[in-house]
Amino acid sequence: MDSKTTQYLRRSFLFFILLVTPLLAMNCFNSDKALPGLYGTGELFGKVVGPDGAGIASVTITTTHQGNVLTTTSSSSGRFSFTLPDVKRGVGYNVNFAKTNFETANHAAVVSLPNLKVDMGNVVIYVTGGSATFAERTIFGQITGNFSHRGLAGVNVYTTDTAGHFVTAVTDANGEFVLRSFYFAEGSSFALTAELAGYIDRTDITAYIGINSLQNRIDNNPIAIYNLFGRITAYVTEDSLGTVLNGVSVKLKNSNNQDLTCTTNGPYNARPLQAGEYCPDMKGLLSPITNIMDDNAGGARIENDFLFVGKRYDITISKTSANCTARVNATTDCFKTVQTYANVTSAAGDNPVSGQKVPLYWDSWIHGLISPAGSGATVKLYDSSNTFLTQTTTDGTGRFVLDNPSIKRAGVYKITVERSGYSSRLIGSGDVPVTVTIAGANNAGTIVLTPLPPPTHCVRGTVRDYWSTMPIPGATVAIFDASNGWRTAITDNLGEFNIGGNFSDTTVDKYKLQIAKPPGYTGETEVAKQVLYFTHSGVAACPGSPFDLDSAAVGACGASGVGPTGGASCSSQLVLYPVGVFAAINGTQTFFTQQIKQTYERFLTDKNGLTISARNG
Repeated sequence: MDSKTTQYLRRSFLFFILLVTPLLAMNCFNSDKALPGLYGTGELFGKVVGPDGAGIASVTITTTHQGNVLTTTSSSSGRFSFTLPDVKRGVGYNVNFAKTNFETANHAAVVSLPNLKVDMGNVVIYVTGGSATFAERTIFGQITGNFSHRGLAGVNVYTTDTAGHFVTAVTDANGEFVLRSFYFAEGSSFALTAELAGYIDRTDITAYIGINSLQNRIDNNPIAIYNLFGRITAYVTEDSLGTVLNGVSVKLKNSNNQDLTCTTNGPYNARPLQAGEYCPDMKGLLSPITNIMDDNAGGARIENDFLFVGKRYDITISKTSANCTARVNATTDCFKTVQTYANVTSAAGDNPVSGQKVPLYWDSWIHGLISPAGSGATVKLYDSSNTFLTQTTTDGTGRFVLDNPSIKRAGVYKITVERSGYSSRLIGSGDVPVTVTIAGANNAGTIVLTPLPPPTHCVRGTVRDYWSTMPIPGATVAIFDASNGWRTAITDNLGEFNIGGNFSDTTVDKYKLQIAKPPGYTGETEVAKQVLYFTHSGVAACPGSPFDLDSAAVGACGASGVGPTGGASCSSQLVLYPVGVFAAINGTQTFFTQQIKQTYERFLTDKNGLTISARNG
């Protein structure tokens, strides 16, 4: 075995110990923060020797650190060293060795040890003409993504050969590359750099040029490069007040399918973050709420090495509790959950959620009691413009809860109550006003109902669909008894109702009747209601022979405004119109006030649709 081969084997063994073993540990960038000595002052040192192992003095040794060229000269024994200020683990260096009458050599060194010091061992240089012949040699390998484990296209891979020439290549669709140079001196090693937008640069990729080897694979092929990651910030305000809201949960799922949750105004993790921590404070940020630097109030920040640059992350912002969800009495501090997102476009700065600050609106509901206690009372909620929002029925204790997304902070609402045997408290006739003042349970108090006196008269009829003429079950029919308020009934499966009351006044158009069945139907003059008037013959029969609107004489039912009127009986007006069918045209001319024609398109043309037309005289 010749001396050159012996030196090759010795270098290979040292190179394996020095570089390959540490590089196997380098494939865990995401645990980087847990390792000691991430930054600090480093050192490269070793000894320049000839093939016989004797030290060689006065060899000029150069490398580049953070853009600065560092130069030193080997001592009389061949030893050398470089001090690397403010170095970070994972950085690779190309070290060049040159001396007159000797062949220039190159060796790679990677700062991968916790103490940031690298012993390069014996670096052999040869007398001019003592190594292999001049030839083109290649370095090849594959670059993959650390998350996808697939080849990455478009990665720039480069190094500097022993002649100081810049050698570069770009990976193909499979992530593979080939670097070519006539100055990849055999027996030398090279540190390669891999760069791709959205990924962390790697300078610790190494390759050894074997003796008599024209094609040389990179060490630990394939090599993964790691996504750049960034921080996401969120500031949260209360409702439309614009004030900071603390204690809000900001939650997202990172690209490693882990749930990350931080809270506005802390608690925060101190920097530098330790393994498993990802909630630093807002230091260095100007609050968009208070315009104060480093103000943590209302802010949350999430930092994680699986928040990749170039990715969008869905974010859930919430402040609620089990009592909020269960609508428990006296519960406060309830807010509606918001779904938003953040685009991670920068690894250097903070990436705010959409809009920078997110308003979290009150999650409010209205509750109360109906007296006397008992189930079955219908409680309805309307806004300040009398638009129906929602309804519920009381439980066995008389409690009710009115819940609707339209309930807002400082909103004014009206509550109506209907219950068999009691005078109804309707809009304009005993409705209960409530103002929302709490983010949570707003107490309407106890609403007292007045018992109705025994009825002396009964009115019956049948509610039908205007188009199909089929009966409508479950419709609410109400008649206003001037002495006792509204009397109500619900139509049965045949669409029939029977209402008892004290209807003693037989004056024409005295009694107002309204029919409603929200949702699904709409009335002539009010949303969800059909309104008409009737008079009766004065027959006082209850429950014997009630006054029958289905067979009432002509004139018993007064006009309801827009829509069909009159007819042989009141039954032509005991109807509900399906939602979306009714339309009213309010023109400036007299002949456009009431003459409306409505037809089903399918009835005329066998096509789904609706025709609405109007005509004059």
